[in-house]
Amino acid sequence: PDERLLVVGINENDIQSRREDPLEDGTVADLLEALQQHEPRAIGVDIGRDIPQGDPAGRDRLINIVQNDPNIIMACLLSSPTFPGVPALEGVSDDQVGFADLPTDPKGIVRRGLLFSIPEAPPVMPAGQHHCNDAEPEFDLPSFSLLLALVYLEGEGIEVGVTESLDLAFGDRVIPSLAPRFGGYSDVDLPPYQVMIHYRSARNAAAVVGLSEVLNGEVPPEMIRDRVVLIGYTSLVAKDLVTTPYLAAQEYIREMPGVVVHAQIVSQLLAATLDGRPLIWGLPTVAEWLLIWLWGLGGSLLAYRIRRVSLFW
Repeated sequence: PDERLLVVGINENDIQSRREDPLEDGTVADLLEALQQHEPRAIGVDIGRDIPQGDPAGRDRLINIVQNDPNIIMACLLSSPTFPGVPALEGVSDDQVGFADLPTDPKGIVRRGLLFSIPEAPPVMPAGQHHCNDAEPEFDLPSFSLLLALVYLEGEGIEVGVTESLDLAFGDRVIPSLAPRFGGYSDVDLPPYQVMIHYRSARNAAAVVGLSEVLNGEVPPEMIRDRVVLIGYTSLVAKDLVTTPYLAAQEYIREMPGVVVHAQIVSQLLAATLDGRPLIWGLPTVAEWLLIWLWGLGGSLLAYRIRRVSLFW
């Protein structure tokens, strides 16, 4: 497990004991205050807060907490030609908003993570344009996971820049974007600023605690202090689950809560920068063609020289 991270999961026990579905704004505010007491490096809220929930006083308190802590990152969803997008909490600086969208492969499997993207024009513009449905932004929008990683690395004194080839450079470590026809994506033109997710584990990528455990003071302060804390639903009822490349050899192992997938991406960026953990890579297209020709030629020569079928097998 990556000890730089902690996931606060809103599980079935939390929902049943509090009788809140969705979680009320006042409860989210209580959670943030409880976490802030132990000085985490960054807090990511992977919960939709576009619509007020519960007492208006709780909403005002939540907005005030987020506005006064620039290290709290809120999630949104990007618009597309078939989807209007989901805005983040109103009144929050755009610098504190990152999109939580995850690109999927056939069969809905999530293998890639987006670091930057641009919203597409929605079919019908909802009332009021927001940060995540502006199809002509001044800059590409950063992802939820990337912003959390940047906050942590800033605390380590590591600056993030861009190389001449427009790849991200975390200090001395370059995080290259996937090539347009990377590896098995030979028939897909991949958008820029994507990385293959180097999953740390199917289950224990980071420590996971429940919402009630934090509010009841049952989580040791050292599990929170100086860490990236991600908040999101882990309950099966919430259905914020994504399919991963892990084999379904065990119950539920192929599905993972979205907030844990974001934790995997944050962990990947931090581990690549601070620990030298390798990224998933692929050969250039020219090298793949050469290998195909070499193997084909080698097999042909073998078949030509060995005429005995039994020996050839």
